[in-house]
Amino acid sequence: MNARLVALVALLLALAPLPGCRPHAPAATAPELSFWVWGRDVPPSTEERTALHSAGVSRVYWQIGELEGKDGRLVERSRFPLPAVDRADGIVWIPVIRIASGTVLPEQVSPRDAARWARQAGVTTEVQFDYDCADRRLPDYAAWLRAFRSESGVKKLSSTALGGWAKVPGWREVEAAIDEAFPMLYDVTPERAPRPDLRPDAEPLLNPAYVKGLLRDWSRCRVPWRAGLPNFSRISLFRAGRALGQIRSWTWEAMLDDALWEPIPTPDAPVGIQFLRSREMTTLGGLWLQPGDVLAVKQCDPSALREVLEALPASTAQGVVWFQMPRPDLAASGWSLAMTASGFRGTPLPTWHWMENRLVLENGGDGDFGPLLPGGHELRLQVPAGSIAEGLPGDFSSLTALRDGRPVPVSFATEIVLRFARLPAGSSLRSGPLLPFAKNLAQTATLDHNPLQRTPE
Repeated sequence: MNARLVALVALLLALAPLPGCRPHAPAATAPELSFWVWGRDVPPSTEERTALHSAGVSRVYWQIGELEGKDGRLVERSRFPLPAVDRADGIVWIPVIRIASGTVLPEQVSPRDAARWARQAGVTTEVQFDYDCADRRLPDYAAWLRAFRSESGVKKLSSTALGGWAKVPGWREVEAAIDEAFPMLYDVTPERAPRPDLRPDAEPLLNPAYVKGLLRDWSRCRVPWRAGLPNFSRISLFRAGRALGQIRSWTWEAMLDDALWEPIPTPDAPVGIQFLRSREMTTLGGLWLQPGDVLAVKQCDPSALREVLEALPASTAQGVVWFQMPRPDLAASGWSLAMTASGFRGTPLPTWHWMENRLVLENGGDGDFGPLLPGGHELRLQVPAGSIAEGLPGDFSSLTALRDGRPVPVSFATEIVLRFARLPAGSSLRSGPLLPFAKNLAQTATLDHNPLQRTPE
């Protein structure tokens, strides 16, 4: 072999990436669907397990606690039981341990103490850590993870990551310490300073263009990774144009009364944000709001989510983890499991029927009726005057009796209006009793002014 050929071979070998140091290859199959669950001490019900299994979910990342260090010792801030494995559904529940914000590793929480706590909490072969440390501390985090693996003996170790860490040099050391990465590609920009005109200026939960750039950044990751995407809702409070933080506890029904809430036209608002202004002193989530306070109601817009999902196959992501797992009883839960599993392309299929003397509205489709604020969705039932002497809203937010478009006592009504905030796929609402003759005489209904199909009882 001549000298030139030897030099060429040596050059090609030098340029080739070493095993274990190359970006992970794109997934050959459709991304796997999985969820995060945070701060939940109630185990999943049989119905939830069945629905997850039917949707093809095989892994759920379940927070089992939060740790911090105080006065040189480990402090358990919270602990949540890990669901038991059920062979019938085959779902694997992966324990997640959060390290509290502001905790310095390894000074405040030693790997040995964390490993001891993890074993007591039920960690055996696999665990994930969630820790939003400063960029400059990533090498320390990597060393801590390596020590934890040695102390705990776990076979698989993963970590969540901030969206921007893919470009931080210290992240490469974390990659070398873990088996899988879970970058959270949402809620990445804080609320901006107030505008000169004091109009609210809120940031969306998901910015598709920005997230697609993050997908490209993370495609250089050297270990398998899954894209963390949002499936939740949030309400941010503004006063005189200044962001005052998030309202932690609220319901959609509390924002239906258009006598309390004024929608603010904002054509330039980011997709997925609606602004409501308080008309008078009121409370929401246990907080007193002043007249003129503004709510930025943030949802994950389905079109924005679809745009990101369409870009996902071009990345090297091995799947998607949604935050958070849908819970019908939680307003902030986001879209239903059926709609999420449909790739946010599902279509609602509303029908109504009578169950004894109660009207039942069902959504048999795979798409949600999302929140409609203020006012809500309206089911209008045409009835002969005098056919109802008593009516209760039941599961609906309100019942209004009308005649010629004006409120009247229910016994004089020719139209009953039942309002509701949302109707997820697969769910139903039942009115209270409509007595005595509504079931026999009321034959037609509309939903948001569209004819509503009636099904046999």
